[in-house]
Amino acid sequence: MQEVIDQAIGEGRRWERLCYALVLFFIALGSIVLIVGVVRESGLLALDGSLFTGLFWPALRYADGVRRDLIRTRMYEMALAKAKTPAEMLEMLREVAGAGNEEKPQWAYSGAV
Repeated sequence: MQEVIDQAIGEGRRWERLCYALVLFFIALGSIVLIVGVVRESGLLALDGSLFTGLFWPALRYADGVRRDLIRTRMYEMALAKAKTPAEMLEMLREVAGAGNEEKPQWAYSGAV
């Protein structure tokens, strides 16, 4: 079970890094095109640069979603490791699934797994 969770987290980390690389790429290239447009006094080129720079936003939101999923996966792992009975495990898993954008469940702060 631990190997499957670690593999899923590793795959998620690759996507997260790719998204952050795309964010940097869009900002850098868009800024360069924007500056070139200003220097050449080409309004259309400057507009293209600013639009291209704006493409970082979807990549950043996706990276944030991947990060949240990785945190949730770790919380599921903690619930599975800390539960002593099936009923306790079910309750912890329900807390994790219902957490959404809220804070971590209280039991998640009671020590590392």
